[in-house]
Amino acid sequence: MIKILRNGLLFALMLAMLCVWHIDAYASVESKRIKGNDRYKTAVEISKEGWDGSDYVILATGQDYPDAISAAPLAKKNNAPILLTERDSLNADTAAEIKRLKATKIILVGGTGVISKNVEEKLSNMMGYTVTRIAGADRYETAVKVAQKLGSTKSIAIVTGENYPDAISIAPIAAKMGMPILLVAKNSIPLVVKDYISGKNYDNTYVVGGYDDISKTVEDSLKNPVRISGNDKYERNIGVIKQFQDSIDFDTIYAATGNDFPDALAASVLAAKGSHPVILTDTTVPWMAKDYLRSRVISNIVILGATGAVSSSVESVLEDIPAKIDSLEPISVSVFEKEKYELPKTVTAKLDNNLKSEVPVKWSLSTVDTSKSGTFEYEGTVKGYSGKAKLTLTIKPVIVSVNTINAEVMENSEFHFPSTVTVKYSDNTVGEYPVKWQTKTISIGSVGNYAFQGELEDTDKKVTLNLKVLEDEEVEIKDSVFKKVICHELDKSVNEAVYRSDLLSIRRMESYSRGTIESLDGIQYMTNLKELELSGYSIENISNLKSLTQLERLDLSNNEIKDAGPLQNLVNLEYLDLSDNSITDIKALKNLANLRYLYLDDNRNGDKKLTDFSPTRDYYDDLEDKDFDYDSEY
Repeated sequence: MIKILRNGLLFALMLAMLCVWHIDAYASVESKRIKGNDRYKTAVEISKEGWDGSDYVILATGQDYPDAISAAPLAKKNNAPILLTERDSLNADTAAEIKRLKATKIILVGGTGVISKNVEEKLSNMMGYTVTRIAGADRYETAVKVAQKLGSTKSIAIVTGENYPDAISIAPIAAKMGMPILLVAKNSIPLVVKDYISGKNYDNTYVVGGYDDISKTVEDSLKNPVRISGNDKYERNIGVIKQFQDSIDFDTIYAATGNDFPDALAASVLAAKGSHPVILTDTTVPWMAKDYLRSRVISNIVILGATGAVSSSVESVLEDIPAKIDSLEPISVSVFEKEKYELPKTVTAKLDNNLKSEVPVKWSLSTVDTSKSGTFEYEGTVKGYSGKAKLTLTIKPVIVSVNTINAEVMENSEFHFPSTVTVKYSDNTVGEYPVKWQTKTISIGSVGNYAFQGELEDTDKKVTLNLKVLEDEEVEIKDSVFKKVICHELDKSVNEAVYRSDLLSIRRMESYSRGTIESLDGIQYMTNLKELELSGYSIENISNLKSLTQLERLDLSNNEIKDAGPLQNLVNLEYLDLSDNSITDIKALKNLANLRYLYLDDNRNGDKKLTDFSPTRDYYDDLEDKDFDYDSEY
């Protein structure tokens, strides 16, 4: 019996731990209900939820929709709640809420047929409020007069004046955007509406409703119409949300009955304050709402009205519909130094139903400093998920200077424009950057100097190429040993003349210990060299190499070189062997970031030995092979 009890306790403990883990991984959807004993009290409770105080109150009738349904954008503009009243007397709960808000200005929406003169006089004379009435001869003119109070706008919403569901679907969006809601008849636009929109060039006119509500004829007479349609009011409600989903925060959604207008109308401004949508429900949750909400991560559901409006069973179903997060996709972003960058407001979440959704994220830092180049990691949190959002930001150095290109070519020969240019970056590194020219090759028959301009890709920087077209001439190679090396590459005898065109034709030259080369004079004309190997020639002076900027492979091992300075701009080098020389300072190698193979062993000048390899620190880890160790103490 004791053993059974122990096993039972163990199972219960494991089950409890599993539940705790589940809650940690997937936070459950929380729901709450804002309700009152009637529609007037519900509007009051909505006001209490969103406003501790307000200078303005928008007062609409709670008995009929036509004048009230255009009020949401006006309320949002004045940061005011929408409260409701009966026609002939001021609702007592509403009066108490106006007092709590410490409001001083009341805007009545609708004529005396919906809010009587008696209510207006009580508010102004007995209670001391400044009262303004916005009203027209009918519902269409009232909506226009409300629109006039909003000022200029880039878009408008058009809904039928014969029913309310489409208006309350668009109301939170219209309120957020400051977009007026105008009413039309099925087959015509009332004259007062025509006069209002005449001469205005809207970016978009959102027509919410099916063709049974607003005809194609009406749509065609509007500027830049965007129809949001559906088979019924519930499908159109989701259609509205889909149309504006990129600017909606789905962390919280509001749910109201689609069978009456007051609760959704009163909540439209509260929803707009948080950029949240209002979902319309029936006695059950409409299938299109279910289908759409399954693709969304939702933390909070706010039910509007008592159970007579939205039942407990509908509330339970809504709680179970939203998806949960399985993982968050990492973000990688690159920007240039000092470029303005704002952390994204959302991250992509992979959901437990294999769909993906954009979810709001809160980052550990609110601002990003891009003044210094480098790679930086940021973490963020997503409500309802225990893991972290990850963002890798690479801040790239900007180009501060561009090297002018100087090139030489023989007359009547073809010149190939270089695909890259040497640039200096803001972090003091030097590199090659892609450049675009008007043509890739050119042939010039006249001797002279020519200038061309290229554009650095994806920048506003330009580069100048100075091309010297030369008459082919003989080059005197003074060092006899070096001339033998050159003639061997050219397949010439040492008695034959060497011309500039010969030297430009050499792209690869290799030679090993065939004497002593005292001067490399003449090598500066080999500007097309890609690979050069002169090992064991007791070479001391390499100053002539500084013009060989196309070199990718250079082997000068086993010589007597003391100064590596002429190599500092050979940024295309990938392979460099300077072992067995007399070099004790390698600062000139600092910017050779393309190196993948670097050999520096056994460099000694008298008693002084090369020991400081710190100039290689920026690319040391990228080297595929080397014969030294970089000691970080330097």
